[in-house]
Amino acid sequence: MTTDRIFLMGMPGSGKTTLGKGLAAYLDLPFIDLDVEIELDEGRTIPEIFEQYGEEYFRKLEAKVLRNLVANKDRFLMSLGGGTPCYMENLEVLKKEGKSIYMEVSAQELFKRLHGSGASKRPLLNGKSQDQLLKELEDKLNVRNSFYRQADLVAKGDNLSISEVLKLLND
Repeated sequence: MTTDRIFLMGMPGSGKTTLGKGLAAYLDLPFIDLDVEIELDEGRTIPEIFEQYGEEYFRKLEAKVLRNLVANKDRFLMSLGGGTPCYMENLEVLKKEGKSIYMEVSAQELFKRLHGSGASKRPLLNGKSQDQLLKELEDKLNVRNSFYRQADLVAKGDNLSISEVLKLLND
């Protein structure tokens, strides 16, 4: 394997957590979900953090928790929040501290995965109509792609598998 620290980045619904857990198990790496770690650190859910304190507070907290984890853990596969690479110079931390993989999934596929209950758990997507949700996903993807595409590797496809990501890591 190429590294003991792997960061999975991409939009909400791109498979970072689902594929990440299987990939981490296969690579014998501890799996870390950054959003879960933020909730544990803060003692409240991410939607509660957004509602009570706003996005700016959340982004600062996210950066702090990311840096603490990197400083204290040598080996892991980490699923990042969708916006993590786009704020607080987090992308520089990712590039310096491990190997990053962009889980690139089309806006249409993200919509299919999120348009039910999936969006309700995500503060920046919650409460939108289907048309609004698709437009929001397309807009966010357009903005975030400039950050995501700076990843070390790009795993592209609407039906990615663990074996495809492993092949990418080993090439």
